[in-house]
Parts: sequence; structure tokens; C-alpha cells
Amino acid sequence: MDYNKIEKELGKPKRKNFFFNYLTSGYTGGYENEGVRKCLLINLFTHIALLAVIGFCIKAFIDGNNSYGSILLTFFFFVLGIILFLNFSKNYKISSLLMSIVMYLLCNIFIITGGESSTAILWNYTFPIVAFFSLGRKKGTYFVTFTFLTFVTLLFFEPIHIAEYSKAFKIRFSASYAVVNLLLYVFEYIREKTYLSLVESNERKTFYLNQVIQQKEEIETQSEVIEETNKELEKLSIVARETINSIVVFDEKGKPEWVNEGYTRLLGYTLEELIRAKGDNILNMTNDEKILKIIKDCYNNGIAGTYSIQIEGKKNKRLWIQTTLTPVLDENGKVNRIVAIDTDISKLKESEEEIQQQKEELESQSELLTITNKELEKKNTLITDSINYAKKIQQAIIPSESIFKEFFSDSFVFFKPRDIVSGDFYWITQSTTTGNTPLLIIAVADCTGHGVPGAFMSIIGISLLNQIVKEKGTTNPDEILMYLDDGLNKILNQGSSKNNYEDGMDITISVFDKNKKQILVASSMQSVFLVLDKQISIINGDLSSIGEKIREVKKEYKLHEFNYQNEAIVYMCSDGYQDQFGGEKNKKFTEVGIKALLFENHEQPMIEQHNIIKQNFYDWKGLKKQTDDILVVGLKLESTFKML
Repeated sequence: MDYNKIEKELGKPKRKNFFFNYLTSGYTGGYENEGVRKCLLINLFTHIALLAVIGFCIKAFIDGNNSYGSILLTFFFFVLGIILFLNFSKNYKISSLLMSIVMYLLCNIFIITGGESSTAILWNYTFPIVAFFSLGRKKGTYFVTFTFLTFVTLLFFEPIHIAEYSKAFKIRFSASYAVVNLLLYVFEYIREKTYLSLVESNERKTFYLNQVIQQKEEIETQSEVIEETNKELEKLSIVARETINSIVVFDEKGKPEWVNEGYTRLLGYTLEELIRAKGDNILNMTNDEKILKIIKDCYNNGIAGTYSIQIEGKKNKRLWIQTTLTPVLDENGKVNRIVAIDTDISKLKESEEEIQQQKEELESQSELLTITNKELEKKNTLITDSINYAKKIQQAIIPSESIFKEFFSDSFVFFKPRDIVSGDFYWITQSTTTGNTPLLIIAVADCTGHGVPGAFMSIIGISLLNQIVKEKGTTNPDEILMYLDDGLNKILNQGSSKNNYEDGMDITISVFDKNKKQILVASSMQSVFLVLDKQISIINGDLSSIGEKIREVKKEYKLHEFNYQNEAIVYMCSDGYQDQFGGEKNKKFTEVGIKALLFENHEQPMIEQHNIIKQNFYDWKGLKKQTDDILVVGLKLESTFKML
């Protein structure tokens, strides 16, 4: 162990840069100082609040809501005042209280003026973070409890006029807010206990380390004294009487001839008691071969030596002793005495044993962590294998792109699930009207969620489509959507008061009449892009998802009819492509973007369009994470298309 390096580290002053000094309001000390930590948190929270409030304020003025903007501007100056007060007064307790009060008032303003569609109310979730981290666990608990009760009173009892919220939203918001408060309370409690435990542990380690360093300094000092006393035996006796260490002087034959008071204090023996208890020769006082060799080298060759040994004192007191043997030479250079200086290093040994025990505990924890990681890897492999098997099932029920080619020689399907399995799906079948007119029916759907939950919904959707079209013979797109909505509600029990989930799907149904050269489209929450006479138009879907609960309102889906002569192109897609974040500014691609992309390349062969759309997606996304499942289907309708 490099004790010099440890001493330098302990005495090294901590440096702070300008940015750190600003965030800590000039508080001196490191992170162990409560004032530094509190000022750092308060400054971070207030600066973030400052940016958020001024953002909402500017938006309010732009939207023409001057009264709301004025209120937010007032809060902006309140927050700015807290920052200035903290930097000049350095009173973090009052500053944290003021910041929590301002946040409390601002959150109430967001609830009163926000409304269910407003994103401002989401900032209320930051309040318990601010309260717990700045005020501490106890005061923070009082604050967040009072705030929660205020929110509940405003939302459910409406003592004053507030923005409109649905009952479901009120319940969700209140429940989620209560859960956030509880989780943050648990986190703050654990963090507080962990911090106190670490402080106590560090204090113990620092104490033992200082003891070790002190012992080392004492040993070095004593060694220097002993080297000086070797020059003059008379001076040695003076030092021996005064030192706190134990000293035994042996004659040229190894017999003890003098012990100091320190030896009697340490081990309890006088000179006579030592001889009776241990023998009259230094070589008979130990059986350790290494120590015997050091003693013989000292006598025979005049070589000083040091060794450590655990010995037992007069009262059965066991001690760890470090002994330094120093030969005293006569005028002929022969050893005529040996001075043995004993230093009690029991505390040092205890510290070493504690450090060794901590090392063994860390190694044990490391082994446990390795075992846990292996178990997690095994479980992850099992889960992944199960999902891959689910992927095979989903691939078996979703038609391949080659099937589209059998009906439409010039077509493409860009299908890229976000996870292993997908919540998006496409479906195709052929049918006939009551007059035996051949029809092709295609569906493009986006189910609630993605991954495994979305995949389950896609299987339900395909099953219902097969029942509605193939078994019931329904071919009108709007009627298919109505039957699909009714069937999904029954399967998921959406109408039950016990079911609070809003599961469903957004879907487009397109029917192609070969003989009439007619396209029938009905859509739920999706847009369809249609190119006729080199003009691209958007068919907007109805604003009602399949499976969505709408009380006291009868759902209706509009039927859109189009005729074509020689050629038409139909694009159907889920919202995954347009909602993908990317580009230099990390924004969504948007519906406008996908419309421009399709129209710009609609004259290209469909296989080339597929490559362009695919490459554009990867270029736009870059290294960012895929947001949602991607599904884009393109079909070119010429004068005829194939029926199987």
C-alpha cells in the first residue's frame, strides 16, 4: 500500500470550475457539503423551470391568450427572483421552500387552464421530484400530500371553474400522480438511508486509515531515533527509558539484561518475570524459523532486522508486535548487545483484517452478480425464443409480399416491425358481390401498442376480418368496419364497466371492383393516398378507432367511391412512417412529408418506389431508435388486375 500517495490524496484541495461555482451559488466544499448539494439541485430545477415557463409564456402570447401569458410571465419573474435570492443570500432552505411554493401555484394554474389535450399538465409530475429533492423526505412528504389533495379537490369537486377533463382522465391522472409520489418517497427514503450509511462507513474508514498512517509515522520516527541511539549506547538508555514503546536489551550471548517501563506496561513483565516466563536466551523465546534466522543474522553478521509476531502477555493478553532488532557494536566491530524495540501494531492488524474482510465481501458480491447475470441471460433467451416463435405464427397468418404480386404485378409492401413481432398487419382476400362481380379486398391496420401486445391484437383483427368477409360475405368497406368494431368490442369486453382499457386498431379497408374499374375506401384514423390523373389526393379516415368506446354516439364510417380509366395508384399506411423522429432537428417525418415523397416518385416503377421509401426511412431515422412499427403498401391499378 502506497501510504505517501494516500496522504497526498487526503490533503489535496478540491478544485471547482466556474460553472460548478455558479450552480452551487459559490458554496465552498465538495458534494459532501449539504449546502453544495442543495444549491446545485435548486439551481438546476429553477433554471429548467425558467426555460419551461418562458416557453409556455411565449406560446400563450403567440396563441393570443394574453391573460394566461401574463400569468406565466409573472411566474417567470418569481423563478428568476428565487435564483437571484439564492445567489446573494446563499439561504438554500428558504430558496427551496419558495421554489416549491411557486411550483405548487404553477401546477395548479396548469390544471385550471390546461385541459385534457394540454401538455402543460404533464409538468405537474415534476413537482414531487422538486419537493423531495430540495426539501428532503419529511417536508417533501407534507408538500406533495397537500398538493395531491389540492389536485383531487380541483379535479373532482371543482370549487372553481377549471378546464374540461373526462372522468377517466381525472382518475388516471390522480392515480398516476399518487404512484409517482409514492415511488419518489420510497426512492428518497432509500437514498437518505444509503447516504447516511455511506457517510458513517467513510468516517470509519478515514479513522482507521488515519490510525494506520499515524502508526507508520510513529514507526518511522522511532526508527530514526534508534539509528541515532546506535551511535552512543548512553544515549540509547536515555531514549529507552522515555519511549512509549517496549525495549529489551540482550547481551552478547542473547540473555535479556534490561527492559524499560514501556515493556512492562505493554506485556506486564519485569526483567525477572520475563526470564522466568520466556527463558534466559532470545533464541529460546520463539520457534519460528524465519524469526530465528533474523536474530542469528543480527548476532553473527551485525545486520539489523524487523519482524512481526503475535505474542501473549502476562495476563493472557494477545498482541501483535513489530520488533526491530538493532545490533550494538564494540570498538572491534563485534556485536556486544542487541536492542529489541517492540511496537504494538494490533490496531493496524485489525484494520488490515477489516480491509481483507471487505475485499472478500466484494468478491462474494461480484460472484453473486455474475450468477444473477447468467440467470437473467437464460431467462432473456427463453423469452426471446418464445417471441421468435410468435413471430413465426404471425408470419404464417399475414400474407407475404409475393401474394400481392400475384394479384398486382406492380406493387410493394414496406413492412418493418419495431420489435420482433408487430402490431401492424396487412390482409388481402378476393370475394364477389351478390351479382358475382369479382372483388379484391385489402386491409392495412395499426393495432394498439407494438411488440407482443400488438401482435395479439393483429391476430384478433385478422380472425375477425376472415369471419366478416369470408363467412358473412360482407364486401362494403364501411360495413366491414362497423362489424369489425362490434366484434372487437365483444371480444375485449370494451363495454364492461370493469374494463378501463382502450384497446383497438386504426385500419383502412379498400375494395377493388375489376369490372366497374371502381375503388371503394373506408378508413378509421388513417389516411389513404390516391393518385388519379397525375394528381395525388388524401382520403382522411374517420376520427373513431375500431374498438374505441364512445358513449351515446353511434359510430359511422364514411364510404369513399372512385372510378378510374387506365391507371390509378393507391397507397395505404400506418402512422409509424410519418411519426418517426429523425432529420437534423429530430422532428417527425409528418403526413405532409410522406405525401410529398409519394407524389415525387409515383411515376417510378413500384419496386423502385419501394427502394426509395425504404432508403428514405433509414436516412431520416439515422442512428435514432425506431419509434413504431412501419407499414406502407403501394398498389398500381392498371386497366385490369389479376384474380385467382
